[in-house]
Parts: sequence; structure tokens; C-alpha cells
Amino acid sequence: MDTLHLFTIPPWINHSYFVGVALTALWRGDWRARAVGACHAVSLLAGIYVCHTLSCWSPTGLQFATWRWLAEDLPVLVVCLACAWRAERYWVLWASSFSMLAVISDLMGGFPGISAWSGASADLVWNYGLITTVLIGVLTQTPRNPPVVAIRGPS
Repeated sequence: MDTLHLFTIPPWINHSYFVGVALTALWRGDWRARAVGACHAVSLLAGIYVCHTLSCWSPTGLQFATWRWLAEDLPVLVVCLACAWRAERYWVLWASSFSMLAVISDLMGGFPGISAWSGASADLVWNYGLITTVLIGVLTQTPRNPPVVAIRGPS
């Protein structure tokens, strides 16, 4: 069994960042950011629940890791692609790309010779890219109700 390395980011930091961005997207985002953020948060919470119910890093849990990761990332990809349809901004395309890379990494995790740690690390990198892209999309959007500016005529 693989050992925990010193460069591993504690899970609570990852979960806090992902849920924080999802809540920001729900609060300030447009419908695309809300959909992607909410789907990613539900996927994250489902993964946490499954890992606490089944021991994810036990030998029996590792047998199903590829399918579990695929079941978590595939709905996010579907939502990203649905949101990318006729999108006016580019962040949705970047989010779809990161989500596609996460799904490809999940599929590659089932190949012999690829350890669970490498699959989990790649998936984490793509999820950081995805959720950071959502955050950038939320922070760079125009406000929903732009302030009304009174234009004065010549005095």
C-alpha cells in the first residue's frame, strides 16, 4: 500500500476551497456558474460520503476507485458541456476542458502500472483548475444590476 507523502495537501484544505468557491458561485454567479459549482459540490460531498462509508484507500476500496472517480466526474463534465452550449464567456470552455481532463485521468487510472496516488493527484489538479476557473468566471462577470449613472446635460 502506498504511504502518505509529505507534499500531500490535507483534505480539509481542498474541501474548504471547493465548497467555498461553490458557495461563492451560488451567491454571485450566473446560472452557468451556479450549475457547475453546485454539481461539483454535490460530487465532492458524495465522494466524501462514500469514502467515509467505504474505506477508499483500503485494498477493497482501491479496486473500485476508478469507477467511483468516474461516477463523480462524469456528471460534472455533462453539466459543463451543457453550460458551454452557446456560452458567451470563455471560462465555461476552460471549465469543460478541465472536467474532460479529469474524466480522462479517471479512465487512465484503470490502466495497469498507474497507481491510485497518481490518479488521485491528477484528478485533484484538474479539479483545482476547474473550480478556479469557475471562481474567475464569477469574479470577472458584470454585476447583475449595474449601477444607474445619471448623465447630466450641459449646465
